[in-house]
Amino acid sequence: MWGPIWGYLSLEDDFNTVYGVYFGHESETPGLGANISTSKFQAMFQGKKLFKDSQFVSIKVIKGGAEQGDLHGVDAISGSTITSAGVEQMLYDCLSGYKLFINKQVR
Repeated sequence: MWGPIWGYLSLEDDFNTVYGVYFGHESETPGLGANISTSKFQAMFQGKKLFKDSQFVSIKVIKGGAEQGDLHGVDAISGSTITSAGVEQMLYDCLSGYKLFINKQVR
């Protein structure tokens, strides 16, 4: 919301499952948007899937929380709707450029 956010994402050998993520920010609000850089938020991405039935869906950051067992969703940060949406959009936009390559690896 107040400045740039960025991230790194690593995948398992299947090119579909998230091994881990790291997010950083320039000037998000402490205790709210700045929580994207906490291990608690980042840990929710581990094991999530980028593809559903061979279709790229990325990972959704869901306001109100992802349902138990949701392979493509994580809980948004309470009180930080804009930053949470920014993380979701960043992942989708950045990974979209690789989806054809990744999809070939998944098969």
